[in-house]
Amino acid sequence: MINRKTLRCVSCGTIVTTRTGIGHATVQKHKFPCPTCKVEIGFVLNVDQKAPNLHYEEPTNAAWDDGAEDGEHMVLFYPEVMIPADLKPPISPFVVTVWNLKNTEEYQKEEAIRRISKDKLWPALQRALVHFENGNLELMKQECQSVVKGMPDLKDQENRGGWILSIMRQFFDRFVAHPQRSEKIERSVAAATNRAEKELRDLATEYVTTGRMIALWKELKSVRTQFMSLYESLLPLLMVRRYWKDHLQNIDGYLLSNKNFEDLRSFYVDTVETAFKLLVVGLAVELIATTGKPVAKTKKGDQDIWWFEQLNNGIKDSHLNLRNGVGHHSAHYDANTDEIVYVKADGAKLVEVHLSYTRFVDQVFEAYCAFELATVFFQWLFVAGGGRL
Repeated sequence: MINRKTLRCVSCGTIVTTRTGIGHATVQKHKFPCPTCKVEIGFVLNVDQKAPNLHYEEPTNAAWDDGAEDGEHMVLFYPEVMIPADLKPPISPFVVTVWNLKNTEEYQKEEAIRRISKDKLWPALQRALVHFENGNLELMKQECQSVVKGMPDLKDQENRGGWILSIMRQFFDRFVAHPQRSEKIERSVAAATNRAEKELRDLATEYVTTGRMIALWKELKSVRTQFMSLYESLLPLLMVRRYWKDHLQNIDGYLLSNKNFEDLRSFYVDTVETAFKLLVVGLAVELIATTGKPVAKTKKGDQDIWWFEQLNNGIKDSHLNLRNGVGHHSAHYDANTDEIVYVKADGAKLVEVHLSYTRFVDQVFEAYCAFELATVFFQWLFVAGGGRL
């Protein structure tokens, strides 16, 4: 469904006709430069998916002018798909890009499952997590029965913790680019358990007693909750990275309709920060699997994982520069260039960095997929700790 609406730039009076595709999100945020004077114009479309009903908020730097005839300028907003940069209205970007899919039927089927999962199953899982935290087994089972078939014997806390996190793992595997990559981590955990199960359980106990276990639990919930609320903004990149043919996955020639920088920026920073903390668990598991103890050999001698935890995050991951850049209050979206602009230090100088909005969203999705992969380490640490918070 495409909705047409006309607005007038408050600076120069240029009339622009907007053609907005209606997606599944309840809020769509769109920005573009005035075709004449280049001032940034933005508007928000609120979508009541149940009614259904559309409500346009007042635009910034423009005014709705529904009485005006279509102007010579037309802009197309089509959420949830990649838009070729050279696409001319009124051609649908989906019609142009559908041939990039490896298997159209598979994508449509799995996206329908994700839609049901987000709208129906995710609220039930959120309630189930609350009941787990409060020790209400019967209500937890009740909520989970709407998500999975069959109910195993949940006789103790360890079984309950392992079971509910395995459900979460299956649920979020639908939303990442390469769910099969978790198999390598599963093998590492199995190797650590076989080699020194007591060391693994002692580590988990330390996470519980120091408050790290419940802190990570809360951060995982927060990141995943943010992801579900922003899913439609990230969906085009999931489509590319999971379903497009490999040789067609270069995104340099594509644009995105939803300009949701402020929300994605906060989500990106939280995702990277939590992933860094999960890397500490991952290092400990790998060390136990290979040496039998969570101790790393360094030039300064043997160091425990808490030493690694305190290291500057820049040593741990290349996402640090982008995290620091977009996390700064001066970082912003430039509608004229469709870029994220931020400043980084280069010695005594400050250098302005430009990153295309499409590339930024791709980096956000990549960080989220890495986060989900690292949660597999937490899942088994949680089990080793007896499912205790």
